Amino acid sequence: MIPTMLFLQLSDKHRFIIRNSFFGLVVKILRSYKLSKRRIVYSQFGESEILVQYFQDGKGFYLDIGSGDPVRGSNTYFLYKQGWTGILIDPVSRNIRASKILRRKDRIIQGLVGTANKSYLFFEMYPYEYSTTDHEVFNRLIDGRKAKLVRKMHLNTISISQLKLNITLDQPSLLNIDCEGLDLEVLSTIDLGALKFRVICVEDFDYNPVSKSSAINQYLNENGYEIVDRAGPSSIYVKSSWLEENLN
Repeated sequence: MIPTMLFLQLSDKHRFIIRNSFFGLVVKILRSYKLSKRRIVYSQFGESEILVQYFQDGKGFYLDIGSGDPVRGSNTYFLYKQGWTGILIDPVSRNIRASKILRRKDRIIQGLVGTANKSYLFFEMYPYEYSTTDHEVFNRLIDGRKAKLVRKMHLNTISISQLKLNITLDQPSLLNIDCEGLDLEVLSTIDLGALKFRVICVEDFDYNPVSKSSAINQYLNENGYEIVDRAGPSSIYVKSSWLEENLN
């Protein structure tokens, strides 16, 4: 394995090649595996330390949209280690391959969440958070040398209704969404009247801590959810009826 100091001395071109090779994937998996053995908290901003307060009554289910790395920065891996299982959805091939190895009890889906069965050309970029289906955004990133293309592929949209989930307030459940600015768009495709997730953790960069408002906040309030905390850009909501019954 290439020592970190030696790796950092390589040119951007060679580091890009190594990171996106099979060798780079193996290194990623090994690092995530080592991390899984020595940490209790894996989420980037301590979200899991807040979430655990609402899951004291046993094992449950999570739906993790934009799941990313299966361990590093994950808001659901600590639950996986406690015996929870769920569904991970992510468009990035590297994340999917690592998840299939490190999260074998979960259902792993590569795709995009939407309302209809459509196919989009997906530009998988490095850094991976720049990955997009928008051709204009892709061109700006390439022209501005802010990112490099890893691969292009066609991905299908997945409607959450197709998953045939049965989520009630009787069981611990978490909906986690991290979709790089498309969080409200993805959230609005989920029938929160039928799927009664106890807790929703969603990335919301537009949340105003003074007015305690944002478009996501308004949408979730209208669907019976109350914000209980923030961790970095993540807002954590709990179903109001569950809060009234259990924390009063």
